Amino acid sequence: MTGVLASLPAADSLQPLLIGAVQALTMVIVGLYLDTAQLRRTLGGGRALATGLAAQWLLLPLLTVALVLALRPPPAAALGLILVAACPGGGGAAYFVLVGRGDAALSAALSTLSILLAALATPAAFAVMAWLVGAAG
Repeated sequence: MTGVLASLPAADSLQPLLIGAVQALTMVIVGLYLDTAQLRRTLGGGRALATGLAAQWLLLPLLTVALVLALRPPPAAALGLILVAACPGGGGAAYFVLVGRGDAALSAALSTLSILLAALATPAAFAVMAWLVGAAG
């Protein structure tokens, strides 16, 4: 029996697969509640999308920089906070918006757009925030 147990993958190697599966399942659940009219309305109303993206890519990073400058954590912790602020929000937020009876179509659109922009925006935001903190001393 020991040989069979030794050949099973370790729990650590299954963790990313399980997290991805749960994330995909939550997005499918949100998708089941949306219809095309909601998505068209959300994508047509650019003001809400622009406000949401601005909050995620401008407001959150600036608040993080202010927090780092005020608290002066060790450099590794400061860069960790900055990196988290520069990363896009997860798709799981749409599920919580759905449960909270918010605009799930807007949340799903914001998650999708921020994830698509993340390849360019995350490194740029991280570099700018790290420079701001470094320039401030």
